[in-house]
Amino acid sequence: MDLDALAYIPYNHHSLPAMYTGLQSQSTYSTYASLYNAFELYWLCAVPLLMLGIPLCLSFIPVDAALRTVLKPSLASVILPPPSPSTSSSASPTSSINPTWIIPRHMAVVMDGNRRYGRSKYGVPMRGHHDGSQRLVDFLSWAMSAGVQILTVYAFSTENWKRDAAEVNALMGIFDSFMMDIIPEALARNIRVRVLVSDATHLPQHVQIAKKVASGELNVDDVTEDIVSQHLLTRNLPDPEVLVRTSGELRVSNFLMYQIAYAELIFVDKLWPALTHDDFIGILAEYNRRQRRFGK
Repeated sequence: MDLDALAYIPYNHHSLPAMYTGLQSQSTYSTYASLYNAFELYWLCAVPLLMLGIPLCLSFIPVDAALRTVLKPSLASVILPPPSPSTSSSASPTSSINPTWIIPRHMAVVMDGNRRYGRSKYGVPMRGHHDGSQRLVDFLSWAMSAGVQILTVYAFSTENWKRDAAEVNALMGIFDSFMMDIIPEALARNIRVRVLVSDATHLPQHVQIAKKVASGELNVDDVTEDIVSQHLLTRNLPDPEVLVRTSGELRVSNFLMYQIAYAELIFVDKLWPALTHDDFIGILAEYNRRQRRFGK
């Protein structure tokens, strides 16, 4: 009886390598055929395991990478812990700070000049945004060492959506990377980070004072400064004592318009990524030269 009639051999003698097709021994032929059958059975068993294993592996990939792009930040507030006594050495960033100076509790910063910096230094405007994010990390350290409790920075304006799509996408990527880099350090150093978003298409709408008045929930005569403050992005935070803008531009670009009514405005000629610790000390020195009268 022919061997092919006794056993299922999907890889018949026509599909075996040429060196085997000329074998005269039936036992040798059967051995190689069995090896092919074993390989086929192994493969049929392995495929379902692979189909099951791939989704299981994918399930361990964190989904926050996709969710992080849902919220587009316009500004962010960082609540800093008190300076550590261990930072009082001669190498400390606080070494140039006059101990008699008044340190602002809340600083607001318009980080302007990133694109101009990138264009002038690298010939690529977007490189400036990367350097600017690194400078923000430095500025956070300087502010915390000096005793600043809250730092609010202007990261992205609604007007920036009108820029080239490639630049906007790159900016979003830089924001993602910055937040992922700073969160572990923030947790370790007891720093609270609050992302403030004004675009209602990305977050649920805040309760509007006007809607409350229209619905009868609130009397128009009862609208006070405190009520207005509670409906601002910076609610529950004190107003900034100082607003800093870099790049030499002398405007505030609609940044915290209500909150900076009594803030000292300090404009620095340097582009944001080029800012140094000496410039930070100069900002504090200028703030202490001002006489804050609060309209009196």
